[in-house]
Amino acid sequence: MECVLSDTKEYKISTEEILEMYSKYCTIRSFEYKVIEAVNRKLVKSPIYLCLGQESIPASLATVFKNPAIFAQHRGHGTYIAYGGDLKKLANEIAGRDDGCADCQQRIQLPTLEDGTSSGCQAGPTGRAPGAEMEHRA
Repeated sequence: MECVLSDTKEYKISTEEILEMYSKYCTIRSFEYKVIEAVNRKLVKSPIYLCLGQESIPASLATVFKNPAIFAQHRGHGTYIAYGGDLKKLANEIAGRDDGCADCQQRIQLPTLEDGTSSGCQAGPTGRAPGAEMEHRA
């Protein structure tokens, strides 16, 4: 299968990559359904922005782009999971525990990967992304 990523470059997706994408997709969807169950059982008090129906985007990005700088926003569970975020820490963050993936600082709008490349504020990445690019070019 060929996928055009830009006007000048084609990327051939292998069977292994398709299976990797599907695995990530299923992990994300399964986790999000568990979040819905927790919300319905009143175990979650903060607002939750699920990425149900959008799982293919982070799954595909994480499969094709192995080490990018991604600045996701509120529906960031999928991006966090697709790039190998700790599911237990994410669940703890959603539950409001201090041992979550963002030390319960961001109230789960967006979890933080270990390299710190996320923000719980909507439009929070707006300032972080140009700064990261400037650092990269320096």
